[in-house]
Amino acid sequence: PLTFEAYKRDIERFLKVYPNIQTVTESEIEQHISSLQLKETTVYRNLMSLKVFFKFLKKRGDLAKEPS
Repeated sequence: PLTFEAYKRDIERFLKVYPNIQTVTESEIEQHISSLQLKETTVYRNLMSLKVFFKFLKKRGDLAKEPS
């Protein structure tokens, strides 16, 4: 449960900055990740959270292109 909550927070943090997932680019993901002032392991978890999130949306048909 704690891991799920952490992933959820990671995605919500990203969506506050980039609410339109249809137009998110790889560059914006990189910019977001590099702006995080967190421990390296937490930054890595954020990246993994976003990768899985975008792959899920692509597989579900909500995105034409997976940006991560």
